[in-house]
Amino acid sequence: MDNVCHFVSEPDMEAECISVCGFDFFMLRRRRDYFAAVAGDLDIQATGVVLWECSLLLAEYMGYALWIHGGKTELADGDADIHPWWMTHPPAPVVPSRFWSSKGHRVLELGGGSGLVSVTLACLGASVVCSDGDPAAVMTAKRNCHAAKSRYGHGARTTWGSVDFQQLRWGDKAAVRQLVREHGPFGFVVGSDLLYGDSSPAGPLLETLAAIATEPEGSGAEVILAMKNRCRDEAYAFCSLARERGLWSVRTVSQDDLPGQFSMTGQTSDDCPAQDIQAYHVIHMTVLKAHGQNGAKLQKEEKAAPCSGTGEGRPAPQTAGLTSPTTSGEALSTSEDSGKRLRLC
Repeated sequence: MDNVCHFVSEPDMEAECISVCGFDFFMLRRRRDYFAAVAGDLDIQATGVVLWECSLLLAEYMGYALWIHGGKTELADGDADIHPWWMTHPPAPVVPSRFWSSKGHRVLELGGGSGLVSVTLACLGASVVCSDGDPAAVMTAKRNCHAAKSRYGHGARTTWGSVDFQQLRWGDKAAVRQLVREHGPFGFVVGSDLLYGDSSPAGPLLETLAAIATEPEGSGAEVILAMKNRCRDEAYAFCSLARERGLWSVRTVSQDDLPGQFSMTGQTSDDCPAQDIQAYHVIHMTVLKAHGQNGAKLQKEEKAAPCSGTGEGRPAPQTAGLTSPTTSGEALSTSEDSGKRLRLC
């Protein structure tokens, strides 16, 4: 690939230029992880430094604020769109939404991996907390963000917001709640390619989202997740489990409202019945009003049983193969404390 860079000083790392929302990012990845992922041999716990295609889907969907002016994705409570015309309709359709720079939107990304979504939203003006359970992924995201800020975070016309980094394992409810209390309130909680069959099931993710919803600083956040059906209809299964909890209003985005390259159907893997299903999904979840008005009561009603799983993993086969050159060799302390925080910019 012509747009892939290799580093003499760091032979284990490589980078690729990726364009999203009008920005050109050089995103880092670990060379061995990319090729292991392509071959389907990558350990599910080591996938955080491979850039998956749904991170590009989510970055574009969020960057252009497609849920605001998408014709088939009305607000969950049925209310009218309250955003002014200039915010949702920039001068040209290729110009990202001004939604993110209009006021201080705060975003929490779960399973941030290489950091593409967090970097994109920060470039557009959002204040982001990028979290991942893999300390190597947190370090890679930090370096990618540093490179992006060096290019787009200066000058009179910059809209750069901010990015914090947090090591966070899914299912660690205490760490989740502490993060929300320290960094909230959040308007959005986002994540991409967080599920992969039995290797990375929905349980720990739902427990983490429920813990966020029980906090006053997180109960008003809209959850937006992008996922690809790989070995089964994981999107449908996830939505069914989420609805069973009775905590969220759950809706999926029409295929017509997804970016063009992601509006397609595909087949499940050889291990599952062959059928045509929508390949890519964006899911919106909002806390039901009955729960959102009293997060403390919801905390008491929550089951006390701990959740299994770490939430570090990401899907194993199929990658988009995106990454970039580093501008700094800073290393992140890999403390076992799941609440490890690192402020970048």
